[in-house]
This record gives sequence, C-alpha cells and structure tokens, in this order.
Amino acid sequence: MIGFIFGNLVTNKIDPRTYLASVSPDSIRMFLFNQSPLAGSLLLLALLTAAALASAALSFVLRNNDWLKNKARKTSESAQETIQSERVQNIIQNKYTRYVFLVVSAAALIILPRIWVATGIMCLAQWGFTLF
Repeated sequence: MIGFIFGNLVTNKIDPRTYLASVSPDSIRMFLFNQSPLAGSLLLLALLTAAALASAALSFVLRNNDWLKNKARKTSESAQETIQSERVQNIIQNKYTRYVFLVVSAAALIILPRIWVATGIMCLAQWGFTLF
C-alpha cells in the first residue's frame, strides 16, 4: 500500500522529500523495482507473501523433524560434556585466563567496529553514495 501511494506521488511529479526528507524519488523507484506503482506494489506483495510462506514452511519442518531434533539434542549434550570436562574447567578456573579473555574482548570491541565502519564507508564510496 505504501509503495503504491509513494509510486503515485512520483508518477504525478510530486517530490515526497517535502514531507519526508529521507524518501527520494529514486529510492521509491528502487523500492518498486523500477515498475509502475501498481505493478511494483503487486510484485512487492508477492515477494513478501513468498517470504512469509517460506518461513512458515521452514518453521513447520524444523518443528516436526525428529531426526533434526535428535541431532540437535546430541549436539547440545556433546557441547555440555565438553564444557564440563576437567580439562576445560582447569582452563576456566585459571586466574590468567580471565585476564586474557578480557584483553581479547576489549581488543575486539575496539578494533572490529572500526573495521566495519571503514569497510562500510569504502563500500558506500564504491557504490557512489556520499555521507556528507
């Protein structure tokens, strides 16, 4: 419905940025797959319906598949046995392990967001978007 309304605005040469600053005619055309408002809205409705049906089917299969439930249960039990093993407990209770874990976690929290932001900016620049 929203795609149809905004598509008609663009078709009638009304700039939606007057009312909604971040909605440009180009983004509306992209949202409607460069189709007419009716065709783009119907295509969007079909895609959303197909995604909902696919997720419902996946949920049904995962809920009713005994082989998958048994495999998940065995994997969970194996992970619990590994965590509760004597070797892992010795590592966890070592006083230096906590410091190493804190240093690695702090480094990840500091370094990874910078890498993600830099990668995102490079991708945006490659696609021709500007930030400022």
